[in-house]
Amino acid sequence: MKHQKLNKLFAKKYIKGITYIIIAALCFSVMSAFIKLIINQHHVIDIMFLRSIFALTILFFLYKSRLYVIKKTFLKIHFFRTILGISAMFLTFTALKYIPLSNITIINFSKIFFILPLAAILLKEKTNFFSIVNILIGFLGVIIIIGLDLNKISNIKYYFYALLGAFLISLVKILIKKLSFYEKTLNIQFWFAFFSCIILVFPYSQVASLPTPKSTLIIFLATVFGLLAQFFTIKGLQVAKSTVVMPFDFFRVIFASIIGVLIFSESITLLFLLGSVLIFFSGIQLIKLDR
Repeated sequence: MKHQKLNKLFAKKYIKGITYIIIAALCFSVMSAFIKLIINQHHVIDIMFLRSIFALTILFFLYKSRLYVIKKTFLKIHFFRTILGISAMFLTFTALKYIPLSNITIINFSKIFFILPLAAILLKEKTNFFSIVNILIGFLGVIIIIGLDLNKISNIKYYFYALLGAFLISLVKILIKKLSFYEKTLNIQFWFAFFSCIILVFPYSQVASLPTPKSTLIIFLATVFGLLAQFFTIKGLQVAKSTVVMPFDFFRVIFASIIGVLIFSESITLLFLLGSVLIFFSGIQLIKLDR
């Protein structure tokens, strides 16, 4: 009886964590769509800095509304996490300019295959042979997706950017997982926005351009959905193991594909579907093995 109650408790936590990650996936997809709408009108640094300013303003307002308390613990970890985060953002946004939204999203999903070995190294979580096999299957799917644009040699560089961005994001997830044991979600987001503004202010001064009212609105909306995506990702990582919930970030591919077809007139090919199925299958298998 006690064993059954524990199973139900874990099941509820998994469902709750998975739901948070799916909501985060939708918010990330909408945010990426907004960024892609203006990526040709503004420098990437320009967009990143304005997003950070908007995010810091929103989070400071929430702090003044007493929705959370700003804690000054673990500042070194927050700073290191910010370095990784803005590097991943720069690489991903740059790639987004040249790669279809659906393709870059599926490459970004490959972070789950980095998270498992990183969790084994940094969090001392156990892994096994079958986990490694599924990671390799997942990366085969990534290779197939990248192969879609082999006829455009210049795009290979940007797929590498996207893949490196995914690796850096996986490091960020590991750090967030550790921070989430000790700090509230909004506090984690506040320090990311705060340090991002400090780090980006000089690069921004070199490339800054006056945004139009339309661009300002789009960047603001991208910021709001980015904050929501971060919030629900952190909440998902707080309530369940990262290797259990993060595979459901695959829903970002579904949402991004729909947005890509409807808004950016992107096409879905058989190779894209094959690569997506391999990545999704291996991600689900990792969940089963982790249980």
